[in-house]
Amino acid sequence: MAEFVEQAGAVVYRRGDDGFRVLLVRARKNPTDWIFPKGHIEDNETAAEAAVREAEEEAGVTGRVVAALWPALTFESGGRQLRVQYFLIEFTGTLASKEQREIAWLPPSGAREQLTHAPARALLTAALDNLPRV
Repeated sequence: MAEFVEQAGAVVYRRGDDGFRVLLVRARKNPTDWIFPKGHIEDNETAAEAAVREAEEEAGVTGRVVAALWPALTFESGGRQLRVQYFLIEFTGTLASKEQREIAWLPPSGAREQLTHAPARALLTAALDNLPRV
């Protein structure tokens, strides 16, 4: 059985006058793909901390972790088997993005249509189930 490279990802949302919006970023390896921010977990951080850091680096947004999203997604990328634990993150602000990728804030239905991969669309459904009720 293949060993997985552990990563963390962020499903970032913000609440506005017109309802919830979800953050998507263009993938670095294939810029036609729209994905959630994700990446490696550094030695000195938890998966949740890595998810927040990846959102900062890839999209220039800050946030706070609301919930872990299950199950973790597994897939192959660049010949490696990845397991990505995603976290629902509430948007708290912006800062300069290190990677300066194109980002989009979309309503949930638009985000579902824009996401390139089916597992990410299923993850979005799980994230929406965890949004705070008002």
